[in-house]
Amino acid sequence: MSLNPNNLAIINRDYSLNVSSVLNKDHKQFGKSYLTDGNEETCWNSDEGNFQWIFCTFHYPFILNELNIQFQGGFSCKKILIKYLNHKDQQELGESIIYCEDNNLTQNFKDINRLQFSSQFIKIFFLDCTDTFGRVIVYKFELYGQRSENKESQHD
Repeated sequence: MSLNPNNLAIINRDYSLNVSSVLNKDHKQFGKSYLTDGNEETCWNSDEGNFQWIFCTFHYPFILNELNIQFQGGFSCKKILIKYLNHKDQQELGESIIYCEDNNLTQNFKDINRLQFSSQFIKIFFLDCTDTFGRVIVYKFELYGQRSENKESQHD
């Protein structure tokens, strides 16, 4: 959980998720709903392939500040690329890069949006996967930030 009192948790009712793939298309066991269910025994498990991703659609413009993520060791990535997209044509407003550890611990990334991009769409790419086949397994996925006062999704 975020320790910054100015950050608000972005919870399921504030956004919807799509993912690049699900292992063997088994959504009941490994689907996207397990990213945010709060159960430490369930997970999203991608299928094999390069550039696995999570696409977040917010119900209103948001300034993302923090990402907490927990991988399964051996099925993580070395780098996360976050693209902030505008709400009209989903053109890129900016991006952030995060470097990850290959372990089972929850990794907390704060101040990831230093330029304070306000966006209604965020696409998170998992780059340099540690699994030979490009699979990613995520047990915890938490986003924190602030609702933007901007009517348009843009850089402040």
